[in-house]
Amino acid sequence: MPKKNSRRKASPIIAVIDSDRRTAEKTRKVLTSAGFKAKCASDIDAFLTQAKRTQPMVVVCECRLAGWKVPDLIRAFDERGIPAETIIYTKYATVADAVEFIQAGVYHLIEKSARDQLLIDTVNRALRCVTENAAQVAESRDTRRKLALLTSREAEIVQLLAYGMHNDDVAKRLKINARTVEAHRANIMRKFETSKFMDVVRRYLLLELSSRSGCGSS
Repeated sequence: MPKKNSRRKASPIIAVIDSDRRTAEKTRKVLTSAGFKAKCASDIDAFLTQAKRTQPMVVVCECRLAGWKVPDLIRAFDERGIPAETIIYTKYATVADAVEFIQAGVYHLIEKSARDQLLIDTVNRALRCVTENAAQVAESRDTRRKLALLTSREAEIVQLLAYGMHNDDVAKRLKINARTVEAHRANIMRKFETSKFMDVVRRYLLLELSSRSGCGSS
């Protein structure tokens, strides 16, 4: 009989990171009771060292981390090629924190006062996303970061152009000069680091599609 392939696909995990170990354990139990493979990770450096590049994961963490900032943690996942989505589960976040986290690529922010089911549902969606297509998740995260760099007017122009309007139509709709629309397009492409506006449109529409399906949304 042929030998079975001993290399099994790494199963996804949920990592709970919280400086309050009692709270971390409580969160872990909530997720474990829902059927997830969850574990607490009090030492972030050791956790990153042990994490596997091929193992998709969802990280549920407090926004105040000992020796780490959330954007740095997300960057560490990206640099190591670890397919991961991060959910901030906190009672301390300010509006400024929320903006910073979204720009960094956080999947979602939940207050600890929320029902357990909200956390479970959010973890389930995030896990499905990171499991189905880690590459798409990475691009969606990057697209969200770039969209966060746009002004409100630039974001509005991206949306209108993505749905088929021409420059002149956008100018009339927003009551601005067509040259102003062109200037905004140039700024948008610069922020997206591309020379083709269709790249911006493609990424925007893919993010919209994934958001509607519950994948890659923040």
